[in-house]
Amino acid sequence: MKPNASVTDVSFRTALSIVKGAERRRRCCYRQRSAIVGVFDNIDRLRDSSDDRVERRIVSHPRGKTGWDSLTDSELKVVNLIAQGATNQSVATQLHLSLHTVKTHVHNAFAKLGINSRAQLTQLMPGPD
Repeated sequence: MKPNASVTDVSFRTALSIVKGAERRRRCCYRQRSAIVGVFDNIDRLRDSSDDRVERRIVSHPRGKTGWDSLTDSELKVVNLIAQGATNQSVATQLHLSLHTVKTHVHNAFAKLGINSRAQLTQLMPGPD
């Protein structure tokens, strides 16, 4: 503080500093609020869009916990290719999936079918109708 500065000058500077800080915080909050509103607007646009790129699977009856009926469509595709002798890598390439996703589908399908190996899978595969 200057030696000749009055108490009013100090109070004014303090008040101005407080106001400037509050204004910075308000602008920051406004930017954050705008970003959040933008995210929700994008979600609404995607949900309401007429573009049907994402098709929801309608299940007429709940899936079982075990057995062939318990497998998802993706698991069935993977299991069919595996039963034909395909490797996880070739399945990933053919179905445009990551190797990790294929491994997950194989793991989940094996658990649902109660098997531990590809050999058991080939024995378990249903024949052509």
